[in-house]
Amino acid sequence: MIKQDNKLIVLAASLTAMSILFLAVGQFLIPMIFPLLDKTHIIITIIFFFLINMGVLLAFFRGLDKNPKKGLLYTFAAISAKFLAYLIFILLFYLITKNLSANYLILFFVLYLTFTIFILLAFVKELKTRKIK
Repeated sequence: MIKQDNKLIVLAASLTAMSILFLAVGQFLIPMIFPLLDKTHIIITIIFFFLINMGVLLAFFRGLDKNPKKGLLYTFAAISAKFLAYLIFILLFYLITKNLSANYLILFFVLYLTFTIFILLAFVKELKTRKIK
């Protein structure tokens, strides 16, 4: 059985690998599909997604370690914090750049869905392994 810290390390490594893959794809493939998107916007967005999701993973696992019986509460709190962080990011991004093109919004929501599915699968798997008595 894998210890809890090792599970977190494996998930963090997977999240890092996924982010690096998105950065590589963002640098080479996205300019061909969406030539009007600025590469720095892609990099900033992916790094932000990585940092927020890493923070959510840490908060989730630390919360479960403190009180395993409130696992579902920590899950909802982590997902809610993640959603609010994304809303704040998109608002700040709009205020700073004054440009939210359809291409950027498509990229944002594809990344949002991908990272959210990753986090939710990690949460569900961890909650299933921790049988609460």
